[in-house]
Amino acid sequence: MKLTLIIKNQDDHVIFKGKPITLPMTKTAVVAKSIELFGDDDPCVIHQSYAIQKIMDAFLARLPGPPFNDMPFKDIESDLSFIDLPAIETCLLTIEVKR
Repeated sequence: MKLTLIIKNQDDHVIFKGKPITLPMTKTAVVAKSIELFGDDDPCVIHQSYAIQKIMDAFLARLPGPPFNDMPFKDIESDLSFIDLPAIETCLLTIEVKR
């Protein structure tokens, strides 16, 4: 199952559309997860990729089953600080599924 995330800002402009692993993430979040998983505060690309995947897996697990449209981020009971997009708490999330 292939997921596509679509994030729209409060002006209804799409600010991100792509695969979950391509969602912009803060370096701080990726390094913190790498330290948690590998004890590595300067992760190589492989460790970064794995850390990003684990961050996204945890985030997606907290959401209702996709697909869904225009869920306010403010209604998502999860720490959103890993997402490197402006004013994410005011944005809307859509998840599309392609099989």
